[in-house]
Amino acid sequence: MAEITLENLTTKKLLFNNTLISLFVQGGPALIAFFTVPALIRGLGTEKFGILTLIWAIIGASSMLDFGLGHALTQFVSKKIGLKEFDELQNYIITAIAFIFALGIAAAVLVYSLAPLIAKNCIHTSPIYVNDVIGSFRLLSITIPFLMLNICLVGLLEACQKFGIIGLLKIPIIFCNYIAPLFVLCFFKSLIAVVSVLVIGRIVSSMAYFWFSLKIIRGFSEKIKIKISYIKPLLSFGGWMTISNIINTIVTNIDRFVIAGLISAKVVAYYTTPLDALTKIWTIPLAIMSVMFPAFSFEFFANRKRAERLYFKCIQTVFIIIFPICLILFILAKPGLVLWLGSEFGEKSALISKIIIIGVFLQSLNIINYNFVQSTGKSHIQAKIHLVEFPIYMATLWFLVKHFGLTGAAFAWLARIILDSILFNFFSFYLMKSSK
Repeated sequence: MAEITLENLTTKKLLFNNTLISLFVQGGPALIAFFTVPALIRGLGTEKFGILTLIWAIIGASSMLDFGLGHALTQFVSKKIGLKEFDELQNYIITAIAFIFALGIAAAVLVYSLAPLIAKNCIHTSPIYVNDVIGSFRLLSITIPFLMLNICLVGLLEACQKFGIIGLLKIPIIFCNYIAPLFVLCFFKSLIAVVSVLVIGRIVSSMAYFWFSLKIIRGFSEKIKIKISYIKPLLSFGGWMTISNIINTIVTNIDRFVIAGLISAKVVAYYTTPLDALTKIWTIPLAIMSVMFPAFSFEFFANRKRAERLYFKCIQTVFIIIFPICLILFILAKPGLVLWLGSEFGEKSALISKIIIIGVFLQSLNIINYNFVQSTGKSHIQAKIHLVEFPIYMATLWFLVKHFGLTGAAFAWLARIILDSILFNFFSFYLMKSSK
């Protein structure tokens, strides 16, 4: 495949252009959500909107079910292209796609079956909304195979630096997540109707991702076949990633479920709304790293001094961009919430927002460490860090929520971010030192 070469994939111009595209694509939903979330809260009510945030959390959590194959595929394809080893590459890719989709079907059956149990025992909500929760979770289960498939397909497109295509295909997801629900609420004040729109958007986008990815796969070879043995090289990297993804996804989302269980689903929105809004800032370092990860992955083995320079350049760039944003948001937390969501949110969420902003800044820098460690192939380091953090965070979260409510949840969240940053900074510098 002549047009996909290392020289084409690591030029400064391409990396810069793709970073801008990725920033625009990942920042777009945050901008749209800023305007649509208040309308969704008014249309659904605070309690049903709190349930919707749980639905969004589960959609995000689907990444933990792919056995790390999405990220593994990005690294695997990047290395193979860099080494010009195209033999059987298309079969590795198509086998990974089939395997992930099959896992998604199994997960969908599980979520569908457990929906009543989740609604009645895990979410403390008003009795009149129990059937809505069950129906929403069962609708959500339909999307799980497609959500997991998207992770794999995006990994392939990223490895080939096809960020323009990724950006184009994000449009139906953005529309169905934030805009279409507003149209639905004009006719139906139903949570199930809103979730139905989310389901349609994910399925349509998945079909489009597959069509474009298939063109790339056939570019390597016209012969396409599935071999289970091809999963092993990807799972050797993705196995530890799976452990890390599972733990990280749980600790990232468990706080809202603990709040719903220990306090009430009625107050979840006062915590999750500022959390979800402020963590959208992470779209900036995530956009940069989605482009830089394949570059890290190759350069660590091909030119380690350049990999180190890329690492520090990323740290510098993210700090310069993120620090002023977080400082302004910290100062204007309460008046900003009042202006955006009203005085009630301003009173109940101001302190929570300030705590979250500190964590958002630290984690923005730590995202670079995540990607650097993963790019070296040392995925076991990340998994072991998260294994250590998990019981500490769960105990801290439970204690602080029980005794200090929503503010306690925010402090537990920040404590986890601080510990995470210390450990990943240490191992990033260790790997750079050991690589010389």
